[in-house]
Amino acid sequence: MIVCHHLAMGGTEKTIVNLSNYLCKKNTLTMAKITKKNEVIQSFCEPEEKVCQIKITHNSTITSYVSLLFKLRKAIKERKIDVIITFLTVPSVLTLLSSIFSGITIIVCERTNPKNTPNLAMHWKILRYLTYKNLVRILVLQNKEISDAFTYVDNKFKLIIPNAGSSPSMNSNSYIPEKNMTNHGLKLLFVGRLEYQKGIDILLDALTLLKAEITNIEISLTILGDGVL
Repeated sequence: MIVCHHLAMGGTEKTIVNLSNYLCKKNTLTMAKITKKNEVIQSFCEPEEKVCQIKITHNSTITSYVSLLFKLRKAIKERKIDVIITFLTVPSVLTLLSSIFSGITIIVCERTNPKNTPNLAMHWKILRYLTYKNLVRILVLQNKEISDAFTYVDNKFKLIIPNAGSSPSMNSNSYIPEKNMTNHGLKLLFVGRLEYQKGIDILLDALTLLKAEITNIEISLTILGDGVL
């Protein structure tokens, strides 16, 4: 089973769909979407028809979340789930709580640094601390920085799987001085989905400003990706 939010636009959602399509080839897979009641969201990608999708709703009240825990636990039991993969904090916390004493293997995938979640309510941060510290046995993270931030999770339970396009951070020593560009020009590369959230429009505006400021070298931009833009 995969437990997640909706499948609206985002890199995490794309990962969920790709993983679902891969797993359903040889396994019976259920995807449980935790969403707000009456929330209408257009998914930008959908898994294959073989993936059984169920929706568990709430209205952001304490009682509705308690009810959600029982609904999720019932779904897990009825479908005789062996392994659960969860994405992001809220679905992960709810899954961990609903699966207490079940003996089911739960793989928690966190995509963000816990020190950089200003929009996450304090009660979810507290629940994340309590559940991750005491219940998590497999925590998948995308880099060492995020791994180090989860100080309350034992390192033996952490697994780092970098993004496909991850690379070492650029520093001043890796920057190519302008004097070396005069013969070869400046070649820029954008790799990603062509969606509004990725800021491709900002990149194009910045490129226009850059070309106006630097006139003695040729500047080119190559774009790799697809999307609605």
